[in-house]
Amino acid sequence: MKVVHKTVLLLSAITFVVMALFLSRPSVPPDRRTNTHFKVITSPNDVERILSDLPTLWKVMEKDDARRASFLKAMVPLTSMSTVDARNGIVLYLSKKAESARDMSYEEKILPLNRLLFNVSSHDTTPGMVFAGYAYRPMGEGWVNRLWPLEMDDKGRLRLPSKNLACFGPSYSCLAEFDFLALHFKRRAGIHIAP
Repeated sequence: MKVVHKTVLLLSAITFVVMALFLSRPSVPPDRRTNTHFKVITSPNDVERILSDLPTLWKVMEKDDARRASFLKAMVPLTSMSTVDARNGIVLYLSKKAESARDMSYEEKILPLNRLLFNVSSHDTTPGMVFAGYAYRPMGEGWVNRLWPLEMDDKGRLRLPSKNLACFGPSYSCLAEFDFLALHFKRRAGIHIAP
């Protein structure tokens, strides 16, 4: 009888561990399950590492289309994380940059990432603020282009065109924008980057 009891306890423990491992995995949208070039990112440390390895947005904007597409493609794996883990990774990235002389260029890497994470549009009427004083962001009476500086082509692919990112107003508040977008917009699914 003791052997049966120990076997039942062992099987219960194994089942619990397997279920805990399965339930702790981040959910991956169905379109990513078949795309092997997307790696599932599971830790805020991964977010910090990927963002730290990327060049500044200013430098990327000066490059050709292929380099700008590579910049966005490097961020796509970050979209597999939960919203909470993505935010924690951004906080970790910014805190490590604060140890060195962080300037606005470090925060601007979050500008395209926020647009990859959240399904914002180029003609948005959601009441709310704009989180930086960029000179060339398209906006009008009652609307703002929240997708800017990204664009979507006629095939639904995102691209980062070569644009001027001159900022004449307040500097970019990437975490405040992240929180606003998380509150008002759904996560973007099926991300495709234009070549």
